[in-house]
Parts: sequence; structure tokens; C-alpha cells
Amino acid sequence: MTSINEWIDRKIKDQDINFFKFDEFINFEKVGEGAFGVVNCADWRSGKIKIALKVLTTNAANTQFNDKSRGGDMESSSMLCNML
Repeated sequence: MTSINEWIDRKIKDQDINFFKFDEFINFEKVGEGAFGVVNCADWRSGKIKIALKVLTTNAANTQFNDKSRGGDMESSSMLCNML
């Protein structure tokens, strides 16, 4: 069984997920929230543009969905940041 951290590391290495340090973003403003996470608008310091950041959260319903949709290869995670 792959842990969520191993899965995330593999996705970053395979360039399926763009990884940015959280301190590269300023002026966060929450613009939405749903079952899978929170969307924030923020300014990207190095890119000098406004972007959307989604913070994915895992709750009991999402964990059950992830286990079924990915063959049980993921464990619970508190959050994941990814640039949209």
C-alpha cells in the first residue's frame, strides 16, 4: 500500500502535480469551498500574476472515494496544495 506522501512525491516527480513552496504566494482570499477542498485566490510572487490555489482536504467521504477509485492505494491526508 502506498502512503499519501509517497503518492504525492511520485506525482511531483512525474510532473503530474506542480509543486510550489507555500511562501511563494501572498494576499490569499478564499473564493470557494466544496467537498474536496478550498479554493483561494493569491498573488504569485515570482510569476507576478494572480492565480487560483486549491487546497485539497480529505474527510471520511473522500477517503472512501479515494480508496475505491484508486484501488485502495492512498491513505488519509490533511491537505495538498496544487496550482490550478
